[in-house]
Amino acid sequence: MDVRVKLLILLATSLLIYSLIVLLKVLYDYWWVPLRIQHFLNSQGLRGPPYKFIHGCNKQINKMRSEALSKPMGLTHDILPRVFPHYYSWINLYGKNYLSWDGAQAQVVTVGNVMGRKFTFYYTLNILQYEDYKYFLND
Repeated sequence: MDVRVKLLILLATSLLIYSLIVLLKVLYDYWWVPLRIQHFLNSQGLRGPPYKFIHGCNKQINKMRSEALSKPMGLTHDILPRVFPHYYSWINLYGKNYLSWDGAQAQVVTVGNVMGRKFTFYYTLNILQYEDYKYFLND
């Protein structure tokens, strides 16, 4: 065989192997890990809307928000269904503690009388770590 043909075969196989590794990493990060987190939290009793590949609940949130903003608001001080319709509907559907998705990132939303917190789970080295963000403040 010619040297050029051998070099071309080597280049093609290395490109194929590299693209396969990238594909496996994307599937692991954006499909396998979120499904494992969802299964783990569902087994703990924490339910929520199901994970959708890559975009999570973002499409559903945008749809709910556009529907809520298209309707006129009544004369009331209850603005949560207007501003955050996804929180309002999911609190009514799944309870005060539920799991939602921002892309491939799990968000556990808890709502309490004094303060609710939004925990964002990061999957690193098989350990669920969380960062604490202030979500609702009721004084």
